[in-house]
Amino acid sequence: MQVTAAVAEHLRLLQGEDLSGDGLAAELSALGRDVVLAVPSCFVVTITLASLGGAIDVRAADSVAAPVAVLASLAVPLSAVVPAAVLVLRAGKPGAFVRLAEDLGTLLGPNHPPLAVDQHLIWPAAVSGESFWTSLAEQRVVDQAVGALVDRGLLPEAARDELQRRASDAHTDVATASRRLLASL
Repeated sequence: MQVTAAVAEHLRLLQGEDLSGDGLAAELSALGRDVVLAVPSCFVVTITLASLGGAIDVRAADSVAAPVAVLASLAVPLSAVVPAAVLVLRAGKPGAFVRLAEDLGTLLGPNHPPLAVDQHLIWPAAVSGESFWTSLAEQRVVDQAVGALVDRGLLPEAARDELQRRASDAHTDVATASRRLLASL
């Protein structure tokens, strides 16, 4: 499989410093659509940038239904300079990103930080099929649930782990598990 020029261009644009708001939302949506052409089982794109203050998860394409489990992932560092800038793709088919990772590794070259295949096989914090802004709202719910668990004595990392456990047990995303927790308080 050849990595399309469109996917490569999206990665280049996501490394830009002035990408935010609607520009970021549009770029993530376009990237998701193009990745789904190469990897049909890809269902979510997650981007982590320091300027966002965390990770934002967006459904890769409206036509792709989220599977019961995350069975494949590909993490692509967006910058050799800023290690926290990363794009993570998740899919419901084992091995879905192996060929794409090989192609991207060649395209990005030996000086690019290494790609990570199948190292993110958990549900993302919040996946929204509606919009980038809805994803931000979902993240806010997760943050509120983390705060509620911290108020009950957990450390922030342990609180996130607890929400992840609840989501996995319920076969749902962390945002839904967070809403359920907040409703039970």
